[in-house]
Parts: sequence; C-alpha cells; structure tokens
Amino acid sequence: MTNSVKEESVEVDGCPIHLRRAGSGETILFLHGAHGVGTWNPFFQLLAQDAALIVPDHPGFGRSQPRGLVETVADLAYVYLDLIAQLGLKNVHLVGHCIGGWAALEMAVRSPGAIARLSLVNSAGVSVPEVRMGDFFIATPERLPGLLFADPARGAALLDAEFGAIDDATLHANRVMAARLSWSPRLFDPALERWLRRIGVPTTVVWGRSNRILPPAYGERLRERIPKARLAVIESCGHLAYLEQPAAVAQAILTSGRQA
Repeated sequence: MTNSVKEESVEVDGCPIHLRRAGSGETILFLHGAHGVGTWNPFFQLLAQDAALIVPDHPGFGRSQPRGLVETVADLAYVYLDLIAQLGLKNVHLVGHCIGGWAALEMAVRSPGAIARLSLVNSAGVSVPEVRMGDFFIATPERLPGLLFADPARGAALLDAEFGAIDDATLHANRVMAARLSWSPRLFDPALERWLRRIGVPTTVVWGRSNRILPPAYGERLRERIPKARLAVIESCGHLAYLEQPAAVAQAILTSGRQA
C-alpha cells in the first residue's frame, strides 16, 4: 500500500465501516465482491490516478464490523446510500463487482439521484435460468482458480498475491457473510430485474469473456434491461476481472460511461 492511501473507520448507523481512499477528481465508490478486498492492487492504483477512489469493506467483511441488520444485499444497499449521504458525496460514480455490483443495482433503483454513473463488473443480481452459473461457494481451493480466472495457473498466483496475507479468520468471515447475503436464491434477487428500468444514468457493463461464474449471457441481460447501458467485453478474462485484466477493466470504467 502506498503512502497516498488513507485508511479510516466511518460509523454508519452504529456500524463501523473500514474505508481506504486515494486519488482526486471524480468520486468513485467501489463495492467489492464475495471474496472481499485484499491488497491495494494495480486496479485500484489505476482508478486512483484518475479519480477520488473510496474502497470500503462491506459490513462483516475485512476490517468492517459485523452488523446484524444486514441480512440481504438490499440491506447492504441502504448502508451505502447512508454512507454517501453521511460523507456528503456528490455525483458518485458507483462501481460494483459481483455482489458489490448487485448492491449497486439495488442502490440505483432505490435512490438514483445519489449516483451520476454506474459501472458493473461481472455483476450478480439477475438470473438467466437457461445459462447455468458456476458455484464458487462449494469449489475446492484447487478448483477455485479455474472457476474465477481465464488462466487458472496465473489465477492461482493472483489469488495468493491478493489474499495470501489475510488471516484465516478474516477469510472465513468473508465467506460466511458472502453466503449470508447471496446463498438463496444464489447470486440474484428475483424482484430486482423488473425495476432495472428505473436506472437512468449512463451505465457500463464490464464482462469477462471467460467468466465461468456468471457467463456473458448475464452481462447481456443487464445491458438489455438497463436503459442507458453499454456492454464492454474483456478478452482473456474471467470472473475476478479487475485482478486478471486490471488495465482493460479500469479503462472501460473510466471511459465508456462518459460516452454513454
């Protein structure tokens, strides 16, 4: 982590939320996926070169405290809407990966005025029943890189670099909280899709061509349902796109939405 990254704890409705911040410019609030936040990685560094980046740990993940009232991703969305208001953030570019993208969708349909742009990176939240999703919840450690990355061998090294220094108790807590939020129904809200029409801001849907957790049909579904959405497909890229192809994903986030 560089000296330019600042860490703080912000209490939202009685729940301490751990934040990392860096950079200046447009405000980007990044909501992480089911595996949590590891290092201040190259993807974050790229975003922070062009924006004021804020990266929180969800309640129950990382260094944020558990919060009993967060039982669903919709609950998580309200926490972050409260955080935006509490920090006095304006014209927020909301970026979400996996369940963080799902939370971003829930935020955007509930309170679109808080968000100026939306970027969804391999986002959960909708169902495509005819296309089976992968299941990282039950995958063995040996199979996990093959599910999460286009290149499993490189993926194993990326996972170790990103999460290898995190203690087992935190990793276990992350898995428990991810399952609590998204186990049933698995990675989607059956009521959400019909409300995606309420999202009126420029939206970039960023998808890994080789995503085995949420195949590209899920990205197409979001592009179809969100009125101002564009789809950017990243080659040689799986589910943990921001680790596997950080430059391509960062470029899609920082540029495509502005052209929508």
